[in-house]
Amino acid sequence: MSIVEKIPSSIKAPVLVLGATDGLGLGLVEAVLEAGYPLLGVGPDDEQLDGLRERFVGRGRVSTLQGSVMTDADAALLARSLRELPTKPLVAIVNLHVTCERGRLLEHDAGFLERILKQEVVPHMHAARHLLPLLAESGRCARYLVMGGPNADTSWVGYGHHSIAAAATRMLVRALRRETEDSPVRVQQLAIGRPVRTEQNARCACPEWPDALTVGRYAVKMLTGSDTTDAVVRFESTFNESGVDMEHGQTISR
Repeated sequence: MSIVEKIPSSIKAPVLVLGATDGLGLGLVEAVLEAGYPLLGVGPDDEQLDGLRERFVGRGRVSTLQGSVMTDADAALLARSLRELPTKPLVAIVNLHVTCERGRLLEHDAGFLERILKQEVVPHMHAARHLLPLLAESGRCARYLVMGGPNADTSWVGYGHHSIAAAATRMLVRALRRETEDSPVRVQQLAIGRPVRTEQNARCACPEWPDALTVGRYAVKMLTGSDTTDAVVRFESTFNESGVDMEHGQTISR
């Protein structure tokens, strides 16, 4: 089966959403269930995972698994837990938490940037090292989608460390895409061009920010029906004359 073909609706393997309980994660979860796919939500906090199941009760097949990729050992344990499932996932959406810590680079020593990279980039390496082989074991068309924000395109004063981390994550995705070209797993990043409106930030969000569900719907569309094989695809949200949110994607790298 070609990796550019649509995932058949008959496949009952759950869609894994890593980072399912934050604002964007909830939008991703809702979009997965809305599209009729079973959902496996992964997060580090059992109480939040309980809330996730309660929130979407009756909306589809929802299961959760406590897990993390903050260390290599955490990611290895998560992969072992996934291998023990009756049906292993074929699709993984990787939505890792990004902090919002203010600080001018020149006012800190190198340890400041090193800590940010360790928090925001290295976990992606842990996740890829253990989840990509898991997905590839199926020998079938599999997807690995990393969620990315606008930081890689903009160096905001006071938040340059986050821009550096985001740019490094984007290059990591590109490198992983090249290294897995001959595998059954398609590695991509969805680069969201603006901050995402969530339940947590709705009161201070700008009108042009896309909401989490809109982003989630586009992610699912990419995973289940897109022939785009490029490493990084940009999501932009625009408004038509009636004020209706219209989403579209654009390839920005191979």
